[in-house]
Parts: sequence; structure tokens; C-alpha cells
Amino acid sequence: MDAAAMNAHSEAIGAAVAPGSIGVVMLDRAGRRGSRDLAPPANLVLLELPPYSPEPDPTETVFQYPKGNRLTDRVFADAAAVAEACRKAWDWFAAAPDRIASIMGREWANLLTLAQANHYG
Repeated sequence: MDAAAMNAHSEAIGAAVAPGSIGVVMLDRAGRRGSRDLAPPANLVLLELPPYSPEPDPTETVFQYPKGNRLTDRVFADAAAVAEACRKAWDWFAAAPDRIASIMGREWANLLTLAQANHYG
């Protein structure tokens, strides 16, 4: 994603942040997401993660969960069988929003009002 697209995405996220609150978007440093050309709105903070940080980056969990629960220890006949198994694994994963929320949630990620955030510095 280039800087212009990321800025447009940031504006859309910022517009969804409740008045008086600050949104935080965690960036994984891939591609241009860490560009100096990024200009998030005032109510949005872009937090760059360290180069490898699977705990704070929930997308790491998203890819590992179906792989570890539906695709390991199997032999596939051909590429079409691999694609079909991946589709079924993703459908299984996506069909359970509670499971997604449980593996992507982080106890240390809390919502704070702007006043609460200012209290912490």
C-alpha cells in the first residue's frame, strides 16, 4: 500500500474513532506503511512494531491458527487439493467470530479516553 492509500485508510479509521478518543493503528513495517510520507489525523497514532513481533501483531495468529488446526500433517495429491484445503480451512476459521476474537484479542490492549491517555503522558 502506498503512502497516499495508507493516508486515506488512516483518515477513514480516524473518522470512526469516538470523539475525545485516540485510535492506535499497529503497523508491521511491511512495504510503505512505515513511510515518512504518512500523515495520520490528529486522533490517530501509528505505532510501528519491532521487525518480528508475533504477540502484538494479531495477523500472525490469523495465519497460524487455520494452518495449525486444519492444514498440518497432511499430504495433498496436487496443487488443486492444496487450494481446496486452504479454502476449507479459511471458511472454517471465518465461520466462528468468537474464535477469531479470542485468538486476536490482547489483554493489554485497552480502550482509553483522551483524558485517560493524557494522564499517562
